[in-house]
Amino acid sequence: MDAETAPIATSFATLSKIFSNIDAPPPWPSERLRFQNWGSAAGLTGTSPNTLFSNREVRKEALVALYRLEETFTDESRVVMKCGLIHKKSSVGGVFKKGFKKLAGKSSSHLPPAAGNVDPAQKWVVQFPEMWTAKLADVTMEINLLGKLVPADGVSVVTQGMGGMAISNDQPGPSAAASTPAPAEPSEAEQERIYNELEKLEEVIKSKDKGVLNIILTPSTNYSPRVRASVYYDESYSSVWKDEVMGYVKLGHGSFELYHRRRYMKPSTSKYSTDTDEDGVLFDVESNPKYEHIYPGTCTIEGFGMEAWDYELSFGRPRDNTVFVSYATLPDVSAKQLIRRIDELQNSLGSKFGWAPNKEKHDLEEFYGNMGITYIANIPASSPLRIGDFYQQLNRRDIFTDFTSISSISTQWSQARTEGVMGIWNFLYQLILAKELHFRLLSIAEGSYSGFTARVLASLTIADLWLSNVKIELSEPSIPAQLLHKAKTPEEKAKMEEKMEDGHKAAKLGEWQAAVDAYTEAMVIDNSIAMNSTFRALAYMVLNKADFAHDDAIAATRLNPKDKLGWSALGDANVGLGNLTRAKEAYQTAFNLSGGGDDTAKKKLDDVSAKIYARIQKINEEPNTSLALTLEKQHNDEKYDISGRSVEFLSKIHERQVEGLIMFAERMKWPWVHEVREAAEDVYSKIRGGAVTPFHVVDWIFGLTLPGEWMALKIMSVMVLLTESVKSQGIAPFYDCGFVTTQKSYHRIRNVLGRVLGCLPGVTSLCGWIGPCPPVKFDPPLASPLGAEKKGMHVRVKARRVGLVDPPDPNDNVIRIGGGGGAHMELRPKAEDIKNFDSFAAEIRDPANWVHPTVPKTSSIKSTVQDIVLKALPLESGVDTSDPDTVERNTEYRASINFSIDGHPVSYSLFTNPVFVSPPACTLTPDATGGHKIHKRELKQFSNIVEIESLKDYTPGDEDIVIINATGDGAEVVARAWCAERGRAAVIRRRAGPCLACTVKCAQELKQKVIIWAQS
Repeated sequence: MDAETAPIATSFATLSKIFSNIDAPPPWPSERLRFQNWGSAAGLTGTSPNTLFSNREVRKEALVALYRLEETFTDESRVVMKCGLIHKKSSVGGVFKKGFKKLAGKSSSHLPPAAGNVDPAQKWVVQFPEMWTAKLADVTMEINLLGKLVPADGVSVVTQGMGGMAISNDQPGPSAAASTPAPAEPSEAEQERIYNELEKLEEVIKSKDKGVLNIILTPSTNYSPRVRASVYYDESYSSVWKDEVMGYVKLGHGSFELYHRRRYMKPSTSKYSTDTDEDGVLFDVESNPKYEHIYPGTCTIEGFGMEAWDYELSFGRPRDNTVFVSYATLPDVSAKQLIRRIDELQNSLGSKFGWAPNKEKHDLEEFYGNMGITYIANIPASSPLRIGDFYQQLNRRDIFTDFTSISSISTQWSQARTEGVMGIWNFLYQLILAKELHFRLLSIAEGSYSGFTARVLASLTIADLWLSNVKIELSEPSIPAQLLHKAKTPEEKAKMEEKMEDGHKAAKLGEWQAAVDAYTEAMVIDNSIAMNSTFRALAYMVLNKADFAHDDAIAATRLNPKDKLGWSALGDANVGLGNLTRAKEAYQTAFNLSGGGDDTAKKKLDDVSAKIYARIQKINEEPNTSLALTLEKQHNDEKYDISGRSVEFLSKIHERQVEGLIMFAERMKWPWVHEVREAAEDVYSKIRGGAVTPFHVVDWIFGLTLPGEWMALKIMSVMVLLTESVKSQGIAPFYDCGFVTTQKSYHRIRNVLGRVLGCLPGVTSLCGWIGPCPPVKFDPPLASPLGAEKKGMHVRVKARRVGLVDPPDPNDNVIRIGGGGGAHMELRPKAEDIKNFDSFAAEIRDPANWVHPTVPKTSSIKSTVQDIVLKALPLESGVDTSDPDTVERNTEYRASINFSIDGHPVSYSLFTNPVFVSPPACTLTPDATGGHKIHKRELKQFSNIVEIESLKDYTPGDEDIVIINATGDGAEVVARAWCAERGRAAVIRRRAGPCLACTVKCAQELKQKVIIWAQS
C-alpha cells in the first residue's frame, strides 16, 4: 500500500469496524450516504449518538478516526482511497485539466475497484456531509487550497465543504444538457498523454502567475449569511504582509481607537483559521479594523466581504438563529459589594486568570450563583458549555441593557433607575458579569456555543472601557447649604440653648430617650452646630440605635471636621454597625486631632485594631475555603460602605479625550475649531462641578462608546454640542446623517456622498467621517436657509444599497466557494483544442503569446465639481408638518453632482450607494516591470476601456469587465458618481495598486464588472 494512503486506509478500516453494526444493508448508493449515516450515529448532526457510543473509549476512537480522515483530505498530496473517495492532485488553478476533463472525460475505469458501490454516472468526488464536517477538528476555513481544486469527472460545478475536499453535486451541471452529444472519447493512452501534458502546461501558468494577487470570496450559505473576502499571495514570495500593504487605516490617537472594535476571545489554534464565535458577529461594518481602506471612501478586500455580509443580513432570507436566554433569579448584591468587585477587577487587570480557581469560582457565585443552571454531570469549569451560561444571562432583557440599542452609555449609569434606564447598580452588575465572561473567553478550552450575539459583544466592550477609563471614588461631601438652618433671632437661639441644656440634664439622669427628644427639639431650631449632632449621636449609641447615631456623627464631622468628639462618636457608631474598618479610620482621625494625647481615643483605636487583627486571624485559620473567602469579602466590603458618603465617577482619560476631540476638529478643518477648543478645555471641570452636561459629551470625556457608527455619531455630536455657533442642532437623528455648513460639508464613510467625494483633493477620512467636502445647495431652498441665524444642520441623504454577491439557492444545502469564474478562464481547452492538442499546447507555451495588457493612457481631460445639490424627498406619512424643526429632522434628500468635464456640463444623480473596493498591490519579479502577463486569448477581457467624457452616454452591455479611464484630473470622482447613478460597485485601482492583470482578476473574483483605473 502507498505510504500516503496508509493512514487514511487505516482510519477507514477502523470506522468500518466500529460502524459495522450501524450500517444499513449494502450496497450503498454512494459512500457519501454511508459517511452521513456514520456522522449521525456519532452524534455530529445534533441528534443523540447511537447507544454504541455510550462507551467513551469507542466514541473517542471513532472521532479520532473521523478527524484523521478529515485531516488527510485537506492535504495537498495525491490521495486515493479505495472506497470511492478521490482527491485530485493539487495544482495552480487547474485551468487546462478543468476544460479537458469536462470535454473528454476520464473513464470510470480510473476509479479504484472498491468503488463499485458508487454510481458511475455520478462520478463522485465526495466529502463528509457539510452538516457535521464543520464540527470536526475546528476546521472552519481553507486558504491556499481553495484555488487549487479540480472538478469531478464529468461534473461542471465543483463545491467545497469546510474540510478542504472537492464535492460534486448530485445532478449534472447546467452545461451538461442531455441533448448535447458527448464528443468521441480519446483512447486511454491518449487520455493519459494529454493529462500529463496538461500538468506540464500548469507549470507554465505557474511561472507566469508568480506574485499574482489572489482573492478568495466565500459567499453566504443557506445556514449562514456571512460573506468573506480575503487576500493571499504566492507563498514563494511572502507569507506575511504588513497592514500598509493591505491598506488598513491606522487611526493615530488613543481616543480615535474607540472607533475600532476590540477582540475578546483568544484566537483559535486551528491551522486552518483563527476564527472564533466572535468573528461570526458582524456587529457594525465600519467598526472592524480591516474594513476601511486608506483611500477615503473605499474599503479593503475584507471590507468588501463585510459589506456583502451586511447586505445579506439586511435584505437576505432570514436564517434560524436560536439564542437561549435565562431569566433565573440571581443573588441580591449590595452596592458595597459591587464597588469592591469593580475595584478588584481594575487592580487585577494584569493578573493571570486561572491561577486561583477556587477564588474565581467563589467570585462568580457570589454575584450570580449558578446562573440558574444545574448540571447533572460534572461539567469542568473549562468547558465551552460554561460560556453558554454567560451568554444566556447577558442576552436577557429584564435587568440588563442592550447597549447596541442606545446611542449614549451615560444615560444608563448617570441617572436613577427608571423605565428605560438601568441605574448605576444594575449597570455595574452587568459589567462585572461581562468581565467574568471575558476572563473565561481568554482561557477556556476551545469550542463553540451558540449565543454570542451583538448584545454580548457590546457588554464586553463597555465593561472593558469602563474598567480601563473610569474610577469610582467614595468621598465625604459637605452638607448642602440648603439643608441647614440657623436660629434667626436671639429668642430662637435662647430657646435652642435651653433645649440643649434639657438634653444634658436628662443624659446625666440616664434618661437617654428624653435626652434625644430634647436634642431633637433644639436641632429643629438650629441644625448647623456640630456639637449638637455629636451629643445626640452619643445618646443614640446608649440606646443601641447605631444607625441613627451614625447619621448624626456624620453630620457632626461634616459641620466641623476638627471635632474630635464627633469623630469618636462616628467610630462608636461604626463599631455598633459592625464596620470595624471605618471605625478604625474614625478613631484614628480623633486620635490625630487630639495631638496624640487623648487616652480614650487611643484605647478605642487599640481595641478596634485588635478586633480587626483577630478577625483576620480567624479568616486565615478557617479550614473551609469557601467560608474563608466569604468572610474575607465581608471584611473587605467595609472599606466600600457608602453610608454617609458620595459615590463619584472620575474619568482617567479626560485629557486624552479633550486632545482627541480638538485633533479631530483640526483634521476635519472644522470651521469653528477655536470654539471647540475653548469649550472642550473646561468641560471636565464643569462635569465635576455638577453642571448639566449632554450625555454624549459625558460619554466622550469618559471614553464610553461602542465602536463604529456609535463612535462616529459620538465624536461629531460632541463637536457640534461644544461649538457655540451650531450647538442648537443637537444630536443627529440618524447614525448615517451628515453635517453641512455654509462653507463645508461632512459625510459618513458609508454614505453615498462620502464614498463619491472621498477622492477629492484635501478630503480626509477619520473616525467614520469624510471631509471637509464642498458645501451643498438645497432644492428647494430651505425655509430657514443656512446663514447668520443657522450656520449648520444635520442632513440625511437617501440612496439605494447595491447588492454585491448573489444569494444562495434556497434549495441548495452545499457550501460553495470561489470567485467569479477563476483565473485564466479563456485558457480552458475547448473541444477543438482537444482535437488539435499539440497545436493548443504549443500556443500556450509560446512566449510571444504572453503579453502585457494595455493600460489606459493618461487622460488630459479635466473635470471639476460645480455643485452638490440635495433635493428634498416627500416626507413619510405621520410626520408633524406643523413643526419646522420636526420637518427638517425627518426630511431625506436625493443627492446629485454637477460637473464640468472639459468645459461641458454633466450631471449625475446618486440614486444608489455602491461599494468601492481598493485592492492591495501584487508582487512582481524584477523583470516584470509591466505587470503580470496574460495570454492573447484573454485580451478581450481588457479591451472595454471607456473614457470619462463618454461615461454619461455609456450603458454597460454584456462585457465581462468595464475599465473606466479615470486618469485625468478630477476624473475619479466622476467615475464614482457614474457608479452611484447606475448602481455599480467598482474596484478602484490607484497608484501603488495591483497591475492591470491582477486588477481585472480581482474584479472577476469579487463578481464585479467595473474597474476605475484612477492613477497609472
